Amino acid sequence: MPIFIKQKSKRLTLNSAVNVNLATWIKNQGVTKGNVIVTIPAGATIGGTRTGGYALNIGDIRPYSSVILNINGEVQGKGGVPNGGHASHAIYSVYPLEINISSTGAVRGGG
Repeated sequence: MPIFIKQKSKRLTLNSAVNVNLATWIKNQGVTKGNVIVTIPAGATIGGTRTGGYALNIGDIRPYSSVILNINGEVQGKGGVPNGGHASHAIYSVYPLEINISSTGAVRGGG
């Protein structure tokens, strides 16, 4: 008879920052595997500062069983310069994850 062990999720809070690679940030918090829940709290802003870049690049999250991103604050890309300047995107990912945006949260690409 198999034994199932419920794996606890590691809960992390990502406060205001710029140009974040989420996978690297999670690893720098000492988490290398398992389930991860990251919350951007209300009032916090994750911003992009590079044109053509990303405010929040999810990065390589394959080492984790699951990643859930709860956005209660804001994730916003860098705005472009007038008359055709390039802006940046808010979030980029090539790997699946769950993203929840609360009524206080927002995701905005640069315009």
